[in-house]
Amino acid sequence: KTGAGRGFGAIPGVFKGVQMRSQLEIRFAAEIEERGYEWIYEEERLGDGNYLVDFHLPELKCWVEVKGRIEARDRILLKELAGELAEQRGEALFMYTGYRCYRIDSDGLHTMKRAEFWELLDSRNQT
Repeated sequence: KTGAGRGFGAIPGVFKGVQMRSQLEIRFAAEIEERGYEWIYEEERLGDGNYLVDFHLPELKCWVEVKGRIEARDRILLKELAGELAEQRGEALFMYTGYRCYRIDSDGLHTMKRAEFWELLDSRNQT
């Protein structure tokens, strides 16, 4: 089955009373929750592409898109959105997938190891 507009195999579920579109999003939310960070799920549509980023982590001043599979449109829209977020709000954009993580800026997607991703988020908490 497909889940709530996601690709084949996405299984929706509920975490902390919030309906999420995939089990990967639930795992990410659980990890954020365990680390004690405030998170807001699908808070608002952003940018000219009207992109609905999965998680806003307001105290860390960043957004995280959780993806099972990256599509061509994501590379274009997320790159543009990252530039807008940095310029207009001073916030960063990341992508968390089942296999790796990315720091996204106006130049594109930059691969990082999962441990680096969590270290970077933790460092944003201390600034």
